[in-house]
Amino acid sequence: MRMIFFFAIVIFWNFFIAFGFDAQIELSKYCRDKDRLITSDELDEYLLVDAELNSTLGLECHFCNEPSDDQPRMWYFQDRLQEKEEREVDLGMSNNMSSNRIHLTPELNLIIKDFELKDAGIYRCHGPLGQNMENKFNYRIERELTYL
Repeated sequence: MRMIFFFAIVIFWNFFIAFGFDAQIELSKYCRDKDRLITSDELDEYLLVDAELNSTLGLECHFCNEPSDDQPRMWYFQDRLQEKEEREVDLGMSNNMSSNRIHLTPELNLIIKDFELKDAGIYRCHGPLGQNMENKFNYRIERELTYL
């Protein structure tokens, strides 16, 4: 009986390690409201996110409180000052998602673990070749300033 209990514990533990269970990660999720007041293209360009260094961020590629529509989408990144061209976000390539610092969820939400200063910038989620750009799943991530 003890041996069965021991093997059950080992299997249970390996399951959580394999699927990236980490109770200590606190995720800050951000999404765009579908019914937000839209004043002009310039003011509605993106949602401003103040991120703490070493925090974990989740950027949603669908409106708040709505499911993903399962359409193919990609995440793009541009530097804060928009001096360089927009490019695809560099995702981690490990099969174990918990070991990737930057990865996508099955709903195509972007997860950034251990936020670094180099991660600050503009993130856009839209279909290939600019499809769905009118929905503006755009975020501007800035490092949160702390005052002493």
